[in-house]
Parts: sequence; structure tokens; C-alpha cells
Amino acid sequence: MDGPMGSKRKTNVSLEDTLLSLTAEDLRFLCGMFRLLRGGSKEDLVERLMDSEYSADEIGTPANEIALGVLVEEFIPKSYLAEILAQNGLASSGSRHDLVLALIENRLFSPKVTLQALNPSQLRETFYDVVGRVPTTDSTSTILGLLDLFGFADVTKESKMSPERSPKVKTVFDYDIALSFAGEDRAIARQIANKLQSNAVRVFMDEFERTELWGKDLSNEFRSRFGEKTGYVVILVSAHYAVKDWTDFEFAVARKEAGRRNREFILPVRLDDTPLPGLRSSIAYLSLREFGIDGIVEEIVRKLRLPR
Repeated sequence: MDGPMGSKRKTNVSLEDTLLSLTAEDLRFLCGMFRLLRGGSKEDLVERLMDSEYSADEIGTPANEIALGVLVEEFIPKSYLAEILAQNGLASSGSRHDLVLALIENRLFSPKVTLQALNPSQLRETFYDVVGRVPTTDSTSTILGLLDLFGFADVTKESKMSPERSPKVKTVFDYDIALSFAGEDRAIARQIANKLQSNAVRVFMDEFERTELWGKDLSNEFRSRFGEKTGYVVILVSAHYAVKDWTDFEFAVARKEAGRRNREFILPVRLDDTPLPGLRSSIAYLSLREFGIDGIVEEIVRKLRLPR
């Protein structure tokens, strides 16, 4: 196994080196944590994080947690990670890596406890992957050495992020909003999505991830994106939406996920007066005719700022 830095990790690793060691997807996750735009190349993402208003410590803490998590996640039982999330009332589905990221985003990831969960053989392998030699000290000293290498010398602190400068939204979600719409209404959906992105809102819209989705089973991919991976699903209700198979599938997924949430999840936007089977008439909605594109975007952004 290669070390998280692509080569053996050294002390005093710079923030830029740590960020460059992460995958583009993990960098997008990190940008999402800090409400930064998630598009562009890996170099764009690194530059965006480096040039943000957040300090090196604020960004470096979760970045180093990701690097450590990538290194050891294969050794940690998925059930162990899921249990921590469940005990804190958080969604606990997804891959092992998804669960590690969820712990990091919710400041539940403890580098020390994570390393203590490894057996001696796993700890030796981890140390070797990082340093390039087998440890010659006991497990406690080995763990402390690894914590120091990853910038966690002060293990009594769960986070170096100051409360007043913490990201405004801390959820386990990959997206703030998932847009569900009929193909005939794509132009309206695109305007809403683009304006939301310009407000640093993380939006799932199929065309934004065309390359990533290419060749995949869309029913599986959309089931997570219109379910546990998003904070809200915004549906653009229209005469076209009410009769399409794919929109019916997305709406069914969203309704099922809504039953698991302890607050509203589906946010309807009416493009016309077409009734939508399964959407109760008592559910409050916004009208495109009344609010317009800009008004809808403003209301979504306002909704995301409400306490959760």
C-alpha cells in the first residue's frame, strides 16, 4: 500500500502538500464543508481552499483527518463507523469511505481513537506505509508518533476550527440540494442550478456529473442522490413532471427518504397548476410564476441558512 502522500510522509508537511495528496473527490468534499465551489480540476480545488478565508489550521485539520482516514479505513469495520454515526442521530449508510467522511464532517472523527482501534499488525503496517520502516516502540508510542506526523500532536482537541469561523452547514450530505425535473423543464432547472452554484450551494443536477455517471446504473446512483446524500430535494412540478417515469422514480425515492427525516425534505416548486399524485395538497410550495428564477433561488438559499 502506498502512503497517503504518494511517498513516505515527513514531519512539517505543508497544507498544500496534504491537499495535493487527496483525491479530487475528497477535495470536493472538503470544499463542500467550507461552502466553497466544488467544480474545476484538482489544482483548482487546491487553490480555492488555499486562497479561502479559512486558516491553514482550519482547513488542515479535516484535510489531515481525510489523509489518515484513507490510510486506515480498510482496517476499520464498517459497523464500527456506522455505530458512531447512528449513536449521534446521523445517517449511517454508504461505503466505508463515505462513513469516514461523514464522521469528519460532523467532527466525530478521533484520530487517536481510530488508531487505537487497530490491532498491532495493522498498526505496524500503517506506520510502515507512512514512515517506510517498522516501528521499534510500543503501540502507545507508535500511535503518538503517527498523530504527530499527521499534525495531531494536541490530541486533546477534537477540532482546531474556531466556532465563529466554522462552516455554516455541517451535515453528512454530499449535496445541499438535488433538483428533480422533467427533461422539458431542463432550461429552467439549469438556470436555478447555476444561480445556486454561484451562491456556493452544492447542487446535484444530472448534467453537472455527466462524466461521472457515464456507464453507471442510474437507478442506483439517483437513489442515493435523491435520498440520503442530499439535504433537500427540490422538485419542479409541471405537466411534464407528472407523467414521466424517471421523475416518478426520483419522487418515489424522495418520498421514502422524507419518511426517515425529522423535518421537511421535499421542497416543491410549481411551474404550472398540474396536480402531482403523492404530493399532499397541504404541503407548502413556491410558484415560479410568483417568485421567478431569482426569487426561487433566494428562497432556497434562505432555507439552507435556517437552523437544522
